[in-house]
Amino acid sequence: MTNKQNAFTLLELIVVITILGVGILILLPVISSNISDSNKIEVFFTEKIKESYKIAKETGRPVYITGVIGSSNLTLVTGKTVKLPDNSNILNIKINDKQVTGLKYSIGIYPQGICDYFELTTDKGKTIASIPLLLEARQVL
Repeated sequence: MTNKQNAFTLLELIVVITILGVGILILLPVISSNISDSNKIEVFFTEKIKESYKIAKETGRPVYITGVIGSSNLTLVTGKTVKLPDNSNILNIKINDKQVTGLKYSIGIYPQGICDYFELTTDKGKTIASIPLLLEARQVL
């Protein structure tokens, strides 16, 4: 009688674990940069919405963040022009579920503590949507 064992040797296990570890180390920077880029644009829009809300609340009237489709620039209520953090261009935007047809668009922020619902798509394939009652923006997956 022979005693035949069906198992991996220690050497085979070490080789497989090493290959998996190297693969993870190669993919980790790519995955983390994609996550951090999407978080940057979410944080950017949330900050700009909240800054604009403070002004709307102080003045008691709506204020607007404006931009041009095909550009990465936004003009804030203060008149300051800022760029999107990942230098992507806005290719498409819907405001309150209506497709913007011209080149210019305006996102309203109101003293009652809400903003227009917007959904914009960048040339890097990211879609960002607002959460009007929370005055925030999130990436749509």
